[in-house]
Amino acid sequence: MKKLLLSLTLVLVAAGSFAAKKADQGYKLNQIRDLALIYNGASYRPAWTVDQIEPYVVHTFADGSRDWLYDGFLFLEFDKGNGTEYQVPVKGRKPSARADWEDYLNKLFAAGKQLDALEECIERNKKTLGDPGFVHKVVLMMPTPCNPDWGKINNRKIDGTKLSGQQKACQWYLDEVTRRFREKGYKNLQLTGIYWVTESMQATGKLTSKIGPKVRKKGLQFVWIPWFKADGFDRWKKYGFDIAYLQPNYFFHPGKVAKSRLPEAAAMARENGMAVEFEADERLLGDDSISFRPRMTDYINAFTEAGVWDSSAIAHYTGGKLILEASKSASADVHRLMDTYARHIIARRKKPALLPSGLR
Repeated sequence: MKKLLLSLTLVLVAAGSFAAKKADQGYKLNQIRDLALIYNGASYRPAWTVDQIEPYVVHTFADGSRDWLYDGFLFLEFDKGNGTEYQVPVKGRKPSARADWEDYLNKLFAAGKQLDALEECIERNKKTLGDPGFVHKVVLMMPTPCNPDWGKINNRKIDGTKLSGQQKACQWYLDEVTRRFREKGYKNLQLTGIYWVTESMQATGKLTSKIGPKVRKKGLQFVWIPWFKADGFDRWKKYGFDIAYLQPNYFFHPGKVAKSRLPEAAAMARENGMAVEFEADERLLGDDSISFRPRMTDYINAFTEAGVWDSSAIAHYTGGKLILEASKSASADVHRLMDTYARHIIARRKKPALLPSGLR
């Protein structure tokens, strides 16, 4: 009987220790403190010239002072704007093929735009602001293969619905995107990661666990940003990722999603060793500002209360062009809000604890 009680005690202690360990796991840190999401490639997106991307590189305050803003940039796209999707397509839309992936890459590496524009913008601003003290990091998306007629590699047809074909398509893309980036020879940009564009593991879990090692073999991180409680969000390591940012999905639903979602998402991210996403979009600038502007403030305040600003890597979803449009706004209220937001990001660069211990 004593042995049985001792065994039960040990089991309970072990279970308690595991629960405590999980609860205390903490937010995920990364070599990028603040990762800006730049949607690019679809027909309805900005071309991302130097002038268009500059507000994401340098923030201009209401008093005219300027400072570097985000230290990382994720270039990604969901669809082409013609019904063809780079992620697992929703019903009625088409899966992308090799030709679509090549079209995306051609736009991403177009002369004078997107990555080229980011490189030039940083170089220009170094002349007035001085060296930022860090190298701007870049994460580039990987589309999800799910087209049975994806295309050919070495004159062999690839079936994007089969795991073997999917792996070949992803390896082709990984080789191509890293080759093109390397050949550009950017001085101010460092490629550090590959982003998996489909936000749930419902259909891609078997594939991503195979792709993660291929990404790491290139010396890169495999990055994921699942929606709130998306399938597999709490098993992100199992599915091959090096870092995952949890979406709270609060900003978008006034009257439907309560403010309590923000501390709930922060707690879920912390318990699962994840980072967190900040969310806002252009609706806070227009007729809907009365509904959406306070919701951005809710993120700022909730991130303060939950310690996100102080202890987590953050991905920043700002719609298709919020930062660009806000920089041109005539509203003093908009500039005050964006200044408050920018101050949090800029202050984070002065906190060595926001980098993994090996990078401090």
